[in-house]
Amino acid sequence: MIHCELCGGPLMVRPGGKEARCQNCGLLYPVEELKAMLAAAEGRPAKEPGEHYQGEPEAVWPEQHQTAREESRAKAPQTEQAWEPRHRTEEEEAALAYFNYLFHGAFPDLQIRRDVPAAELGGESWCVPVDFLFSRNGRNLLAVCICDQHRWKNKPIRGTEQAAQQAGIPFMRFIRQFSNRPEYVIPRVSRVLYPDGIYVPKTE
Repeated sequence: MIHCELCGGPLMVRPGGKEARCQNCGLLYPVEELKAMLAAAEGRPAKEPGEHYQGEPEAVWPEQHQTAREESRAKAPQTEQAWEPRHRTEEEEAALAYFNYLFHGAFPDLQIRRDVPAAELGGESWCVPVDFLFSRNGRNLLAVCICDQHRWKNKPIRGTEQAAQQAGIPFMRFIRQFSNRPEYVIPRVSRVLYPDGIYVPKTE
């Protein structure tokens, strides 16, 4: 079974077969992306032998495209821009306030820092800051970013995720446009913070 890249939930193809929805968080996957995920899970190219990429006279495999991209990036000058704080919209502020309320109410025994620069985790200057960093007795336990549904896989967020993982800190995303009910958010976070099930957080 293919699982959601965002939350790990199971994917189910919707009627019509043009997209799949995560049964956990509700994220939609176009059928083309679903096919690529299936191919990757089975260890085969996304295109079957004999198929051609549109507009090309010969088949070009994804690995060749990847190699060409890497060579191009290696030759090009690095122009990554440092992350600069920007004015948040009312919707973004409301989402952050909501998650702040949930987290502090459910996990009073933990320290929760806001807007932690990715550089503190070893990330690059162009990475987004961590919206919520959970810790206990000085040990970081979980990094959470609240993302837009159209930008949750972009490079600055993936850079922060990679930095957290390299620092040994689990990383988690939530999409602010989703419902994010307490009965979904709190258990998902709790499974990482309390893997042994020692503490059962409040969900109200």
